[in-house]
Amino acid sequence: PPAHHAPNLLQLLLGICLRFSEAFVVVQTQADYKSLNLARVTYNMPIKHAQVRYFYDIQAWRRELQTVDLVIGARIHGSLMGIYAGRPTLTIANDQRILEMVEQMMLPYNTIYDFENPSRFDLLEHVGKVGAKFDGERFDRNRARIAQAYVRMFDAIHVNVSANVHNIAAGCNKYNLGQHS
Repeated sequence: PPAHHAPNLLQLLLGICLRFSEAFVVVQTQADYKSLNLARVTYNMPIKHAQVRYFYDIQAWRRELQTVDLVIGARIHGSLMGIYAGRPTLTIANDQRILEMVEQMMLPYNTIYDFENPSRFDLLEHVGKVGAKFDGERFDRNRARIAQAYVRMFDAIHVNVSANVHNIAAGCNKYNLGQHS
């Protein structure tokens, strides 16, 4: 994103942690720690040590996310972990690459441009608006269509696909997938 939007994203995410004591940030890189330190100094937004998590084990990450009401992510992997954990997930698309992925996967999202003033951000109101636009049935149809394409592609080159992907692709029989709406 343009440099002037990165502070908005940081202020938004840390502001959520400051307003909701059970919220936490999952760091994925050393740069994330640097950003947290920047926020502490520049924006006077010190979050508690207990609100910063790092995972070496994907199943531990999933179990931790299963304890929350909502996942908000600015990285696609974090957002997909929320979905994997079965939690409502909102992705903040902060660059074109993430925007294209969330649109293709039909995930609930906003862009960083939707948060010009993070200090006046009302999380519950915002989640309600984004959630109202999400079409779960459309998401399921799209997911089944993509899984079916993977199954066909891997079958053609004789590579086994997991039973889970086959089960998702089987949803193609349930939906009319002739159109991609």
